[in-house]
Amino acid sequence: LGEGIAGLVGQTREARLITDVVDAPFYRGGRERDAIQSALSAPIVHNGRLLGVLNVSTNLGERRLREQDLRTISALASRIAPILNQHLMIDAQVVREIEFQVRQYLETLFHNEAGFHEKFTLLCQFLTRKLSADTVAIYTATDEGDWLILGGSDQQIPFTTESPRIRCHRGSLSRAYIDAEEIVMTEAVVD
Repeated sequence: LGEGIAGLVGQTREARLITDVVDAPFYRGGRERDAIQSALSAPIVHNGRLLGVLNVSTNLGERRLREQDLRTISALASRIAPILNQHLMIDAQVVREIEFQVRQYLETLFHNEAGFHEKFTLLCQFLTRKLSADTVAIYTATDEGDWLILGGSDQQIPFTTESPRIRCHRGSLSRAYIDAEEIVMTEAVVD
């Protein structure tokens, strides 16, 4: 908070209209669009809690935003706030429900006679279904500098007495698969 116009509006919770973007201190140091003529930002607040900031701008050659536009967007932000708050509460409830289901499943796995690696693979498969993910894999770092694969949902990791390893000496590994495309969020480094 406090950075740029949206940060300032979020911090002060007061809507702002800027009609001379070129000289506005909020836009110094570069911005996404160079051709902004005027801009306004209004806080989205529900029951005293800042949920976000609504930003509107016009390009050079378009009409300048005015005080009436600021009042309209502020009113819109106040109408958006309870809807957004409800959506965020539903999302939080869904997350809590999934967490509860995962805890229950972990308890079931704890009492399961399956081996260590198989339990983590079953957990990954469960998480894949719960999160509607393409695949889930759980890794942990070893003292030897490897990544020990505890389990994976993609059925490519065989059940053996020794868990497979990914060799790396430093770094961290975090991968996600979205629509069958691997996205490496952080990368293991092999020296």
